[in-house]
Amino acid sequence: MTIWALGLATLGLAACAGPSAPRIYTLQDPSAIQGGAQMAPGTDRMASSTAAGNAAAAGTASTGNASTSGPTRFIDVAPVIIPERLRRRQLVLRTDATQLRVLEEDRWSASLADELHDAISFGLQSQLNAADVSQTGLAGKAPSYRISIEFNQLDAQQGGAVRANVSWLVKQVSGPNGRVCQARFEAPAGAQVADVIVAHQRVVGQVVDAVAASQRALESGGAAPYCSASVG
Repeated sequence: MTIWALGLATLGLAACAGPSAPRIYTLQDPSAIQGGAQMAPGTDRMASSTAAGNAAAAGTASTGNASTSGPTRFIDVAPVIIPERLRRRQLVLRTDATQLRVLEEDRWSASLADELHDAISFGLQSQLNAADVSQTGLAGKAPSYRISIEFNQLDAQQGGAVRANVSWLVKQVSGPNGRVCQARFEAPAGAQVADVIVAHQRVVGQVVDAVAASQRALESGGAAPYCSASVG
């Protein structure tokens, strides 16, 4: 009876403890912002800080850094489109060519589509010295450029890599011109879940760099990497 009672007590304590809280992750990386500009993956931040300081001492501003006078353009980043299987808060990892694994205890702070949208918008606003009208408080402001992004593929593997196949459109709102672009991006991932999150952040940084280059090319009338087609 004593052993039986101890067993029941143990079960009771386990029930009271309840399930463990899930680990929550985000794609927004504050360290990717340096002096108002998003750093490209692999950039030496110490060297960048020194260069920014030298530019300030000389009375000049580094290219791409945000202006202290406010945004110079308004953009509208549309909701990001992702594959149906990824439309959830739980992390989804690929285990082999045919199987996926859903991690119930490891989750995004919002749906993955929202995480991608916010992280990309955050990076583009920084790189382009822009304000995204899709964000709260700017809904009534007319944008100059509309940006649509679709992740046709986004696979992550522990101890492997995060790979993305991304298409995007950058278009003038009040004009006929636009750029249609597509590219593949990849970042190595370590064996831990946290390493996979960092790899996601690096891929997002690569996407931001490419989309920002497309927007600048559209604005200047020049060619853009990954953009083989124009609209308008």
